[in-house]
Amino acid sequence: MVLSHGFWQRHFAADTGVAGRKLLLDNEPYTVVGVMRKDFAFPPGNEIQIWTPLAFDPNDSHGRSRRSRTLSVLARLGPGTSLESAREEMAAISERLASQFPDTNQGWSAAVGSVREQLVATARPALLLLFATVAFLLLIVCANVASLMLARLTTRRREIALRAALGASRRALVRQVLAESLLLSGSGAALALGVAYLGVRVARNLPIASVPRLDEIRLDAGVLGFTAVVSVVVALAFGLAPALYASRPRLRESLNEAGRSGSFGTRRILGFIVAFEVAVALVLLVGAGLTIRSFQQLMRVDPGFRPDSVLVAQIYLTPTRYRDNQSRRRFFMDALARVRSLAGVQTAAAVSSLPMHPVGIEFALPFSIEGQSPPASGEEPRADIRAATDGYFETLKIPLLKGRVLSEQDREDAPHVLLINETLARRYFAEEDPVGKTIVNPHGKGEVVGVVANVHHYGLDVDPRPELYVPFSQNVFSAMAIVVRTTSDPEIFAADLRRAIGEIDSDQPIYDTSTLDQAIARWILLPRLSMTLLAAFAGAALLLAVVGIYGVIAFSVSQRTTEMGLRMALGAGGRDLSVLVVRNSMSFVAFGMALGLGGAIVFARFLSGLLFRVSPFDPWVYVSVGLVLVLAALIASFLPARRATRVDPMEALRVE
Repeated sequence: MVLSHGFWQRHFAADTGVAGRKLLLDNEPYTVVGVMRKDFAFPPGNEIQIWTPLAFDPNDSHGRSRRSRTLSVLARLGPGTSLESAREEMAAISERLASQFPDTNQGWSAAVGSVREQLVATARPALLLLFATVAFLLLIVCANVASLMLARLTTRRREIALRAALGASRRALVRQVLAESLLLSGSGAALALGVAYLGVRVARNLPIASVPRLDEIRLDAGVLGFTAVVSVVVALAFGLAPALYASRPRLRESLNEAGRSGSFGTRRILGFIVAFEVAVALVLLVGAGLTIRSFQQLMRVDPGFRPDSVLVAQIYLTPTRYRDNQSRRRFFMDALARVRSLAGVQTAAAVSSLPMHPVGIEFALPFSIEGQSPPASGEEPRADIRAATDGYFETLKIPLLKGRVLSEQDREDAPHVLLINETLARRYFAEEDPVGKTIVNPHGKGEVVGVVANVHHYGLDVDPRPELYVPFSQNVFSAMAIVVRTTSDPEIFAADLRRAIGEIDSDQPIYDTSTLDQAIARWILLPRLSMTLLAAFAGAALLLAVVGIYGVIAFSVSQRTTEMGLRMALGAGGRDLSVLVVRNSMSFVAFGMALGLGGAIVFARFLSGLLFRVSPFDPWVYVSVGLVLVLAALIASFLPARRATRVDPMEALRVE
């Protein structure tokens, strides 16, 4: 055996002389031949502790069958060999096998792909989405900073002009403004690193097996360097333009400036910045709305069972101690009898593979239906086969649609029976009643005695596959999961369940104990996290856009005090001034929304692969987001407009 680095440290205290030590695994002696590096994890996302040689059992009929396709093959390409050439060669090999063994290989080929692509296939879309969202948010922040700096420098035009008149060069003036910009950007970066440190600690503890190497995320030199570069670039990109604009050689105009009426050009630039912020906020809000709708649709999916108050425990019997079906059957029957007698247990049963669990025994094996014409070679119908004890469907509350469920009468010496799920019945029996029909599968033949509802074994977003349920007593497995429905919190029964198993065999380990609610929570954690982060970033974008709109409009009103006073002196009322300010601001908001609509459509197309039962062009989302953004913009515009109505004409017209 080869040990993982963590197992070596925990159980051997990092003993460098561990090679050659003997361990019992499944009551068989194994010799330690090596220890893997700390950063090695294969398969990724699984806490593998020990690797042993893959040995083929000549007595295993399933392993000897050419219909058995349960292994994944890894190969390192030779120098100069491309992935495409490997695909072509494997396709040729598959064709030769199909011609040599038409009964088992006709219609089958090999799927050749990159290991790296396979490792990141699940996490890449979510991470790219997160990266794009953060980039959009950064753009809004930069736009806010640029507008605030431009507004601030506009109010300092006299100061800058006076410095220039006293001999300061334009380079010196720009350098002063850039220094302030760098100071602000650097302070923000330092604060962000502190927040990121806390975020990394939280992320490393998230139970997301589909994100590879999540536990290795850290703030290293690369992250610090990236943050520093981004800070400098942001400071230069969004501080240089306002600095150059404010330092233009317009000394006479600036020094002789009377009043506070800002230039029309400055207000127009700030207006376009507002439009840009609104456009980016609209993109993020549409993305968040679509993701939230998608998650709502996902949570509305009926899993096919009731996960509440259910405790599960995975048990794998050692082949050296339990060599035959009789001993395995006796162990699980005794275990169920003891568990059912525990106080607080409603029902208990066992199954070979649990819903939404990454481990278990389940075979997508071919089957045939007696009385139906046999399909062409390579086109045999296939179904996942699960062994279950009596009481399994009652424990998980899986609805019975027709016939009966498995019961105690389905013993090893009774006629063989089986159940099918709704998908198999609909696909292969059409309008015909499946109850009473005989299905032949690799475990034998059995009469269909009932049809049960579909169960989403592979996730709420994956359509149920055809399934056969066979009685455990007639099809004994060495690996089973015990499921227990309790009258109260199922987690408090974990110790009692372990004690009951230990009373039968104190050396028999339990692989895992958890609740079905926890299993579903782990399964939907990644889409839930993506939805939460995107919604949080979209909310932040909306807040920043509102702040930007308010700041720009407030600055514009303050710069137009003289104009407002003159209008009021000529007879304009407060309502007229409010309408004027709101109309000016909403014109830029409307331009930003029109611009953002195009970006939102492009972003929605990118999101389409992550959405579940939601169109990327869902009108409900677009209309809702538009209304929210317009309402927020109106509120942000109304407050400065209201302030404009309180201007005293005499004070406004008085020369400063």
